Amino acid sequence: MELRPSVNTTLTINDQTYTFTEHPAAKGMPYGQSGRRATVYQLSTPDGGRHAIKIFNLSFREARIAEGVERMAPFASLPGLQVCRRLVLTPQQHGDLLEKYENLLYAVVMPWVYGENWQEFILSGKPLTVNQSRLLAKSLAAILARMEAEGLAHCDLSAPNVLLPGLQTSSMPTEGKSSLVALVDVEDMYAPGFPRPQVPPSASSGYAHRTTKEGNWSAEGDRFAGAVLLAEMLGWCDKEVRQAAYGEQYFDLEETQCINKRYEILVGSLYQNHGAQISDLFTRAWESSSLKDCPTFAEWQQALEAPYEAAPQPSTSKESTMTIEAPPPPPPKAETPQERLVRSAVERAQIYLGVGQTDKALHELEEAYRLAPAIGGRELARVLLQVAEGKERTGDLQGALIDYQRALAVAPPGGMRDELHTIVAEVSNKIQLAQGAAVVTTAAPPTTPFEAVYTPAPTSPPSLSPSAPTPTKKRNWVLWALLGAGLLAVILCVVGVLVILPQTDWSSINVAEPQTNPAIPTTNPLIQTQLFASPTPTNPPPLPGKVIIPIENMARSIPWLELELAQTPTSRFIVFNTRMPPFDNVLVRKAFSAAIHRQGVADFAKNLYGYDTAPLTTLTPPQVLGRDLYREVGIRYDLEQARFYLAQAGYPKGEGLPPVAFSLRSASGACDDPATPAIQLARYLVSMWSQLGVDVSIDCYTDAQKFSEKRQAGAFQFFSYGWAADYNDPDNFLNTLFLSTSESNPGFFADARFDQLVQQAAGMNDPLERQRLYIEAEKILTEEQAAIIPLYAHLLDASENAPTPTSPAVQSPYFFSDDFSTKKWKEGTDNRESWGYEGEEYFIHVFERGFFRWVTPPVDFSPQVIEFDVRISDKSKNNQFLGYYGAMCRIQDNSNFYVVEIDPFAQAYQIELLKDNKFKPLIAWKTLTNLETWGTNHMALDCTGTNITLLINDKLIDSLDDTTLPADGGVAIMTGNQDKADPQGFRVMFDNFTAYRHVQ
Repeated sequence: MELRPSVNTTLTINDQTYTFTEHPAAKGMPYGQSGRRATVYQLSTPDGGRHAIKIFNLSFREARIAEGVERMAPFASLPGLQVCRRLVLTPQQHGDLLEKYENLLYAVVMPWVYGENWQEFILSGKPLTVNQSRLLAKSLAAILARMEAEGLAHCDLSAPNVLLPGLQTSSMPTEGKSSLVALVDVEDMYAPGFPRPQVPPSASSGYAHRTTKEGNWSAEGDRFAGAVLLAEMLGWCDKEVRQAAYGEQYFDLEETQCINKRYEILVGSLYQNHGAQISDLFTRAWESSSLKDCPTFAEWQQALEAPYEAAPQPSTSKESTMTIEAPPPPPPKAETPQERLVRSAVERAQIYLGVGQTDKALHELEEAYRLAPAIGGRELARVLLQVAEGKERTGDLQGALIDYQRALAVAPPGGMRDELHTIVAEVSNKIQLAQGAAVVTTAAPPTTPFEAVYTPAPTSPPSLSPSAPTPTKKRNWVLWALLGAGLLAVILCVVGVLVILPQTDWSSINVAEPQTNPAIPTTNPLIQTQLFASPTPTNPPPLPGKVIIPIENMARSIPWLELELAQTPTSRFIVFNTRMPPFDNVLVRKAFSAAIHRQGVADFAKNLYGYDTAPLTTLTPPQVLGRDLYREVGIRYDLEQARFYLAQAGYPKGEGLPPVAFSLRSASGACDDPATPAIQLARYLVSMWSQLGVDVSIDCYTDAQKFSEKRQAGAFQFFSYGWAADYNDPDNFLNTLFLSTSESNPGFFADARFDQLVQQAAGMNDPLERQRLYIEAEKILTEEQAAIIPLYAHLLDASENAPTPTSPAVQSPYFFSDDFSTKKWKEGTDNRESWGYEGEEYFIHVFERGFFRWVTPPVDFSPQVIEFDVRISDKSKNNQFLGYYGAMCRIQDNSNFYVVEIDPFAQAYQIELLKDNKFKPLIAWKTLTNLETWGTNHMALDCTGTNITLLINDKLIDSLDDTTLPADGGVAIMTGNQDKADPQGFRVMFDNFTAYRHVQ
């Protein structure tokens, strides 16, 4: 079997006991980090020592690792190479252990190196002073110069493989005392007599010399990457350099050895802060035609030892006034709501992974990716890699390829993305060969990372948030792009992966005339062509089953693919008349937008009309824009923020707001019939706006012409609208509808910056830059100016054979929110307890010892999820013995339900099942760490299906499955009194209650 370590798991190796330690940021999870090749865990020994164990993935368990141990040992005493002191687990010496844990074959035990790596330091944006930059660079240059003198080369130098243990201490060590820098991942190190790797390492993106594309394993293998790393460290004292950094490294993978803006900024900074000798060394490396032409590390070391005088820096610079030699600890910074959400999602994912619930972990990491692509993408890619490798080991190549592609789509620029390009090509080849068709695929990354369009897996685990994203459908894209000097390449993206097709001899191909509205299949095969010389073409050749858009059309727009009329991307949204009160006030528009729960609306529309829907916070559907911007761009559901906007606009709790009418057209059903779908949806929206304290009337039309005339005349305050794509491009939504000069502009929206972005994008041929401009335009339209309220997207089946949707009987609205400002819940009292309203909160007060009271919300559906704020009443703060509070779900009757109890004084929780009036603990009392005893806590209980999941203050606490009771049932809030309770009883206050369910 395989070792799946948990905290405190022990291994005995050569009579030494090692224990897996706990991750400092994720309680209950082992301290480890996964990459493409291996996972590295921290181990402790009884004497307090810290070690690392590197457990390789199946494809990288090679006997060569063990063969190199003795050869590496002499270098372990060199500064920064302590990881060369290693023990490898082999069948000959550790057979018993490997028989028990087969995945430990050739695992490496070595010293643990403290500190973050250079990549993490770059991402943090933390500054260095000129002296600090120079000290780091001198330390790295000294290590590399000593290695070079010994004939060694790391051969995979990059930011992730350079650790900074010197920055762990309160002051940076002085020269000669110890190394500030350490190197890791030395398995492929070059040295005379070392066994050559079967596949030589290819230098990482941003650090690769033009001659090392096919592998980098030689004595000079570090010279170019080392020069870039030294330049990065030396330049990091300059604010302009830090701001110009590409991402996980300073240079984009396509910029190396090209004259570009980042290069000019860095060279200028080196000259300004470290002198001409340093900048000249970097220029020599950058302009070199081979690794041997790059400066030696002895030259770098000599230049860094030489006296220099940095140019004076302005006295106002915060960095120039720093006198200590160590980077100061960053000032305390309040965590933003977005950072809190990302951290919580990653922590929940780690817990799910620890209990083997990979699907739920992926769902959480997909959410983290949407909120913060750089952080969430790295974590999501690592987990997807592990999932894909597991499928590949079992022979599921198709499944593995999909997950490798998903990992590639989200991986940030760096070594992992480069490796993923190679893996995807290799697995694609395996699949083609298995199908009997030999192909040759390129492992080179595409010139533009358009594969960053990420599509989640087609699984829908239970949501833990009322605004949980809905996975989007995969689309196939075809793009013709000019690659300079008359060369044309086809970039074909098949299920999220780009394959660059080589140039073709256009003169030998008959070009078909473009057709109108062709039938286009929904899937594309991988296509490969032969390489020929290419004169300047006028039109590309036809592809099998495809009709290509003529190049001359690209000046106006780039339709990624001809529109499939049977699957037309469509968005539904609400348009504000920005000229008419009260919606001429942007704050009022924002308030109405923030009050709409998009997931609830999408679910309601799905149940109402019978087609698949996805929530939107932008106008353009993701199938057209190429990215799902839900929860990233636009205004999200936030009732408190909505009320704040309305108060800022001068209408607190809706007081003084002019009468508001919501206009719509009913395509089917009479306006006075409450069963008419459009009326049902409108009433659902109105119920959400009522939470602002405003009354909205419904203005319904059945006559399409009359509705259109009144809309064009500006007679409506705000109204329902929909748009189905005429062609598959964001231009058709943003330009056609909301350009200030557009005749179709439905809400008289005008914004000069929006116009500029949309018009600039229409003439742009670079798909990535084009997409970026459209996203900026979306942000203005839906967020900054809030000219519309996007609701949901769906695919409109406009084919002749499309089935006529039949509207099923629609449930009652399955979203309920209440701030207890108006009385809707039951009130009561007896000699054991009382419950009711106190100000704008709801209380439950229990007097009788060993008793609890539960109260159900005034809803006529069975919620799956409830959320609320809860605190101990001030009236109970002086009690000697206190009680507990919590929530219930899947209530069948008074004798059958599930209950979660929170003891704020013991800082503990438990989950129980009451079956036939007998309690059974499903999770006995366990300790909490994030509960405010006397403060307000936010509690969420998700009981979707057979799952029961508890969150407190946005942190996942626990999750279980139980099938004893039916999946549906009632919900409740509750308060209980302990057996040894105070005679005054226990009083708890509830606020901001939300209940909802997911439509399957």
